[in-house]
Amino acid sequence: MSTPAISVLLPVHNGLPYLREAVASILGQTFPNFELLAIDDGSTDGSTAYLEGLDDPRLRLFRRTHSGLIPVLNFGLAQARADLIARMDADDIAHPERLQRQWEFMDHHPEVLLLGSRVQEIDGAGRPVGTVAILPEEHEAIVTRFTQPRKMNPLVHPAVLFRREAALRCGGYREDFPVAEDSDLWRRLARIGRLHILVEPLLLLRKHGGNVTRTKEQQSLESMLRISVSHRIWDRTGVDVLTSRPDLWTAAKQRISELMVELRLAEALEGRRLLKSLRENDGLGWPRTLWRLLRHPALLTGLGIYRRRETLVRRVADEIAARLPSSRDHPF
Repeated sequence: MSTPAISVLLPVHNGLPYLREAVASILGQTFPNFELLAIDDGSTDGSTAYLEGLDDPRLRLFRRTHSGLIPVLNFGLAQARADLIARMDADDIAHPERLQRQWEFMDHHPEVLLLGSRVQEIDGAGRPVGTVAILPEEHEAIVTRFTQPRKMNPLVHPAVLFRREAALRCGGYREDFPVAEDSDLWRRLARIGRLHILVEPLLLLRKHGGNVTRTKEQQSLESMLRISVSHRIWDRTGVDVLTSRPDLWTAAKQRISELMVELRLAEALEGRRLLKSLRENDGLGWPRTLWRLLRHPALLTGLGIYRRRETLVRRVADEIAARLPSSRDHPF
């Protein structure tokens, strides 16, 4: 069996009904030399039976007891046979030339470790939502974006292609950052190589009720705070506190949780969501949203969420960094 040029990593947990479109968009790629690793994470909705019924030699199906996304991603990295890893989600749709465009760029730019693309958001029915966001293209602009909490992560996880060896050398995906595991890995890759984003929208990114929840928003907020703290500590000391000083990392996570309560960041997140709803609503639901804000003035803290976030990150990182010697011996 020849070694594929790209391993497409597709975690699946109850992926129907969108899974069929996602798989078809990968198997229909113009680029021929790839393997599709479909890793079923304990699905109960028929996803496993659908995948088992596919007859394509490029498909490798793995069945696992449900463990969550991060263990599945690391399992996929370990099983992949290619040097390049393409991520794909079970509810998105890849452009037919996605793998071809990304492989060509990486082949011509060996210094690039991680490559993204622009994306077009779609709704549950596949209809376009909004316009394609303008994203930074060059390494320096991407890295700058990582430090701007008002800006989204420009490297959309299911649209990236990255070098497997570099990701493994950095430690792969880390369980300390649920819902934001990609942002942490991207920032570690940026320490040892270059990042780039293609201007073409090579993925249709589906937004629907099943993949955006308040619980995920709160998990994402705490994970992003942990990422900001850990990388601020590294910037100051050259120490990856997760791997070098797990005792101090435990203390940092506890301090983050305490300050999230003290600074009322959960209320601020809910307040920001309501304020966004008030701005974007078509007029039918805004009186109820406004009433909630008036009844619970604390939700107006959403107006200051970014300032509060930066205060928390600075305080925790400075407290932990003060207990560490400065060292630049380790690149991660």
